[in-house]
Amino acid sequence: MEKLKILFVIRSLLRAGAERMLVNICNELVHRNNYTVAIYTVFPANEFQDAMDDRIIVRGGDASFHFSLYKKDRFNNENYISFVNDFQPDIIHSHLHYGDILSHTYHYKGAKYFSHQHNSFVAEYKKIKLNDILEKRSWTNYYEFQWLKNKFIKHNTRFIACSQGTAEMLKERIGFGKVFTLPNAIPLPTLNYAYKAIPDDCIQLIWVGRFSNVKRPELAIEIAKLLKAKGVRFQLKIIGAGDHFELCQKRITAYQLEEQVQLTGLVQNIEEYYKAAHLMVHTSTYEGLPMVFAEALSYGIPIISSDCMPNNEIISHGQNGYIIQSDDLNAYVTHIMRTLANKDEYQVLSENAIESAQRFGIEKYVDQLLDSYQA
Repeated sequence: MEKLKILFVIRSLLRAGAERMLVNICNELVHRNNYTVAIYTVFPANEFQDAMDDRIIVRGGDASFHFSLYKKDRFNNENYISFVNDFQPDIIHSHLHYGDILSHTYHYKGAKYFSHQHNSFVAEYKKIKLNDILEKRSWTNYYEFQWLKNKFIKHNTRFIACSQGTAEMLKERIGFGKVFTLPNAIPLPTLNYAYKAIPDDCIQLIWVGRFSNVKRPELAIEIAKLLKAKGVRFQLKIIGAGDHFELCQKRITAYQLEEQVQLTGLVQNIEEYYKAAHLMVHTSTYEGLPMVFAEALSYGIPIISSDCMPNNEIISHGQNGYIIQSDDLNAYVTHIMRTLANKDEYQVLSENAIESAQRFGIEKYVDQLLDSYQA
């Protein structure tokens, strides 16, 4: 029996949630031995070499596109076209906006096309509003979006949404094609893990994500400032990298939080940080379904999160964590102090966290993904 050939197309392999999700999928697929898997990136970055199975083919990093409102669109996609024709995929599965664009600049008629969205809000899909009418980027986004919609029709593209909120966004903004809702998944820890308990001396907090306007790591530092003012003994590990790193470092210094808050940068052994943590704080403005949620829960870590998901399918308020209004920093502090004062309640949250994470195992996810390919 011939192996099914699957080509994934994504903007890059920087260490971010969508990229990590893709690596998890590919590792599971090649582990099953019935699939030949390739990844083609638009931009030249791969920070997952140490985490990827050697059987995964990685190419690309050499594409670009130039849309013009007045002239002919130009695409630097010759190497991509050559690779597709040589690889002869049965499935072309693109991730994120730039992956969608590259995969749809060329129609390989031997493949089924899938577009995978990882957020409930996509900036390039945004409608033009009156106050945006003079912004060139708004019109560029609109033009790209209309071009992409036409290509989705031509390629008979199906859609994969990482959450119900993302599915609703696709139905509203795209309005056609099959939409399969597959919540993000992770390789669940294989060790027998003991439920966590809050210690008497110091609570360990964790924040994980990209240092960006959307993720807002600086709010975690503001929460730390409030905790210190209330005399709470804590340690906060902020894990990740990005544009806001220097801003966060300056804020830690300004608030004299060097003893309580640590910026770790990117780490290779994140499971060790999960094992040590008692609570996760999450401060994004919007999300699809964050992989860090499933990861934290799988290690028995309850989550205190902003209301960043339109339909929250992973955190049950008061069961495995708490959902608060996006900018209510005092609410974060209140729930952190509540866990310190109610250790039995925390134990239940931790037990529920591990139980709820079982729904997000990568093996079941890939089974459902393969069913979607055949539907």
